[in-house]
Amino acid sequence: MRFSFLLFIVMLMPAAFAGVPFQQWIRYLGQSDSYGRGIATDSSNNVLLAGYNTYTGDLWLLEWNSSGSQLHSKTVSGSRGFGVAVDSNDNIILVGAQVSPSSDVLVYKYSPDFTLLWSRLYDVGSTTEFCDKVAVDSNDNIVCVGYNVTGSNYDFLMLKYDPSGTLSWVQSYSTAPGANKDIGKYIAVDSSDNVIVVGYSEDGSGDRDGVLAKYDSSGNLLWNVTYDGGAGNDAFLGVTVDSSDNIYAVGYTYTTTTSSTDFLVAKYSSSGTLLWADSFEGNFPGQSNSFSSCKLAESETVLLTAGSNNNGADNDAVIYKYDLFLRAPVWNISYKAAASTNDVFTDISVDSSGAFAVSGYANPSGKYEALAARYIEDNAPVVSLNSPESNTYTSSSSVLFNFTVTDDYSSTLACDLYVDGSFNASNSSVSADTPTLFNVTGFSEGNHSWRVNCSDDRGSVSYSNTRYVVVDQTPPSQVTIFSPAPGATVTEPDVNVSFEVIDNLSYNMSCVLYVDGFANASNSSVLNSTQTVLTATGLSSGLHYYNVTCTDLACNVKSSANRSLTVSVGGGSSSSSMVTVVSAPGFSIQDVFVLFFVCTVAFAGLLQRRYSD
Repeated sequence: MRFSFLLFIVMLMPAAFAGVPFQQWIRYLGQSDSYGRGIATDSSNNVLLAGYNTYTGDLWLLEWNSSGSQLHSKTVSGSRGFGVAVDSNDNIILVGAQVSPSSDVLVYKYSPDFTLLWSRLYDVGSTTEFCDKVAVDSNDNIVCVGYNVTGSNYDFLMLKYDPSGTLSWVQSYSTAPGANKDIGKYIAVDSSDNVIVVGYSEDGSGDRDGVLAKYDSSGNLLWNVTYDGGAGNDAFLGVTVDSSDNIYAVGYTYTTTTSSTDFLVAKYSSSGTLLWADSFEGNFPGQSNSFSSCKLAESETVLLTAGSNNNGADNDAVIYKYDLFLRAPVWNISYKAAASTNDVFTDISVDSSGAFAVSGYANPSGKYEALAARYIEDNAPVVSLNSPESNTYTSSSSVLFNFTVTDDYSSTLACDLYVDGSFNASNSSVSADTPTLFNVTGFSEGNHSWRVNCSDDRGSVSYSNTRYVVVDQTPPSQVTIFSPAPGATVTEPDVNVSFEVIDNLSYNMSCVLYVDGFANASNSSVLNSTQTVLTATGLSSGLHYYNVTCTDLACNVKSSANRSLTVSVGGGSSSSSMVTVVSAPGFSIQDVFVLFFVCTVAFAGLLQRRYSD
């Protein structure tokens, strides 16, 4: 066994900004002419690889732990291994074919420590039979799919064994008995232990269509459908089922608009109705692409698919993450073992941690070698905005933006500030879990958006949410008193003062009614351009001077003109009252207190100034 790295390229799609997968480890079999065909993971996240060597004629089964250390291996001469699965007790089911003296189905069941529990050979005489992939139902029954050949006739072949190895039933399927070549490629079970199989049917002219069929747990055919994308070949090579028993089939289809064979993803209901089908080109437009396997992940919101992408000269192995809500790829990984080599991923499995493993083969040294690899999708950084709070108002043209980024991999990250949707500033050495500042100057008046995006050392990118800050350097344009009229005489000690304040940006303001230089009444939620009433209370008989002073959300201040009124309580007035006319507030201790209180309440969230020291 030798260790090697694959050259890989990660392509992020615009559908989402998410973690980027990275290769935790890759293992080659170290034998020429070997092929990895099936992959599975057990409850301990150990990785199992099934395959064969065409030169030695051996079937083999290998196991590594999640860190890539080999645990077990098994070799069977004169056979080929194609599919592997595990049951509820982590027993291992291996299927394939005996190649000598004839091609017949082989089924092996091993304990977790690779002790053989039983083996079965399915042979019906002179025909050729083999199983390509295997699945295990909720009762640990074993089902496999492949095909049998009688003369020139190819039919789907399905076998079911109980946990002790007793053959429960055998079924075959043909779209046109005796005429078409029908090849079974993948198998899955749903929540009722119904069996779903996919493959393709090829007619006498060589035209292929995808095939999907569903059987009940007793082997009775419930329904079957074909997928024909039009001109050219179509095939289903992989299938999986969600918790609602919807079916996802993947493979390839010929697309006339691109004149190429494209990746195919199709969703069917549990009753076989096609809900949607999507096809798309790979990294090399106009070239052939094919998915061979798929698994659901991330609470069934995405589909992880494995296959190959032709680059115009040879094949690259690929993994795609496909968003089932957006119906679009999120990212894809393309890799080659060396230049000008053919590399293919044949199967994929997702473990309980969310990591995924693939089987396949590559030829780094000129001949194919089987491989298994494990990938972990790096969690994207988390960017939290600290201050200013959204919809904060400030009268300053300079703003300090405070944020914190956390990451499970990098201690230092690169972060960019975007203002009004455009790049504004960057910091390539932001410490994780540490509040960090961007100081931006020269803001114009108005509403401005801001957000921060950060990337870690693996290239995972995350955007914060968007907040807004309003720069307002203009006081309210006017504060107008409507009543009482100038010089009015009133006979009550409590007087309603009606006024209106108009501002260019603030939707509400704090307003104070001053009488004889002292705050008498206030309202901290006066709506812009709306007539409002403040009530002066406890006025003594005599002449009084008053005004209304309003402060907008950026602490810009505007006062009305001063007015006078005479209070005559009980029909008398006192001409000896000593009244000071105040042209603007702020000359008494009470005034200072009121303004300080208003601005403190309105801008408790505007904390950035404390960082400017």
